[in-house]
Amino acid sequence: MGKRPPVKKEFLNIKEMARRITLLSGDETNEDDVIGYGEDDSLKFVVLNKDDETTELRPAFNNTDSTYYVTNWLPLSTKQFKNIIGSEFPQRIALVDAVIEGKEIKLQPSPFRSYTKNDLRVRLEHAEEFEEESGITSKPKSPKTSDTKDLSLIHI
Repeated sequence: MGKRPPVKKEFLNIKEMARRITLLSGDETNEDDVIGYGEDDSLKFVVLNKDDETTELRPAFNNTDSTYYVTNWLPLSTKQFKNIIGSEFPQRIALVDAVIEGKEIKLQPSPFRSYTKNDLRVRLEHAEEFEEESGITSKPKSPKTSDTKDLSLIHI
């Protein structure tokens, strides 16, 4: 049986994103750098529910609309990202901003969940947008670091 191709990951945690940027740019990037990209809003973060649990998202402030969306991740505003990063305690997400059919709307998650830094992820499409905008979409290079043996390729 032949080798299976690598599975393309849909979400990257902070450490994986730092490694990805390091490999693509050739410049050492650490987790603090990635967090900084989230804080200055140049990299979009989401939170991922544990164990693939789903959350219903319903239009906030509108009890007449019975439309809802089901997801296992929530988009974060920069403020929500900063709250999670800056806290030692889990942070509850009460509202999320979304664009649906070209309209910006506020959605309320149900059930409410609380999230920590360990739940933060970057969607692959956001990682690729960030790389494109930052000019680091080149092929992987050897990182400029004194100790490269720990930087194995990640499957993306």
